[in-house]
Amino acid sequence: METLLALIIPLLAGAGYFAGSARVIEQGNKALVERLGRYQRLLAPGLNFVVPFVDSIIVETVRERTTDIQKQSVITRDELKIEVDAAVYWQIVDLKSAYYNVDDLSEALNNLVLSEIRALFGQVDLAQAFSQIESIQRMLLERLDEVTNTWGIKVLRVVLQEITRPPGGQQSNIQARQCPDIGLS
Repeated sequence: METLLALIIPLLAGAGYFAGSARVIEQGNKALVERLGRYQRLLAPGLNFVVPFVDSIIVETVRERTTDIQKQSVITRDELKIEVDAAVYWQIVDLKSAYYNVDDLSEALNNLVLSEIRALFGQVDLAQAFSQIESIQRMLLERLDEVTNTWGIKVLRVVLQEITRPPGGQQSNIQARQCPDIGLS
């Protein structure tokens, strides 16, 4: 009886250790392993093994994400106020950099996009803002991708969803003559 118990206890302990060390990472996710608070390695999708009670796991999606940028008031080069609404599509390409190089990735990306929108629209006049939307989006994408490279993310697309013309009687008539209506309000 004692020999049977001596065999069962280590067998159960080994099975418990094995079950506690197995981690399944779903497709579309990756995971960071920290051992005692220090970066250890990355886990790919599928079955992975870690050291129980010593390793902690941070699972994050690497699928494409969307950040909706709230309407932003900007001043064009010709000192007219417009409101710009945008969406940014991005993806984590380096989970280690995304987790360790920036504190709050979503907030940092949102603030970066807002400041870049203000900067870019400050360099164009109102007519250009409406007639050169595609080139403005392309320039915005290039600037964002350059900065976010160190964050471990790739900005895939920037879409200027809505540009609202400034209110005002005579000013609106001048703008309507300068820039043909291209479906933007």
